[in-house]
Amino acid sequence: QVAREVAERIRGNIEKQEVVFGDGSEIGVTLSIGLAAFMGGGHSVKSAAEELVARADGALYQAKASGRNRICGVS
Repeated sequence: QVAREVAERIRGNIEKQEVVFGDGSEIGVTLSIGLAAFMGGGHSVKSAAEELVARADGALYQAKASGRNRICGVS
């Protein structure tokens, strides 16, 4: 829950930003975040890290596929 709250604060702050180009044009910025938690188990450190990154990556793709500018997570 804490990770989701932090991620939401970051996402919200990014959403408020605008990128201004030299010609004065502006664009908005959004952020999608994939969260994953690892609950332990009999994995080696390397396989645990790989699993965690793969799960976070999957959650990120889920966030982007469901409309972008959002947070999706798995545990």
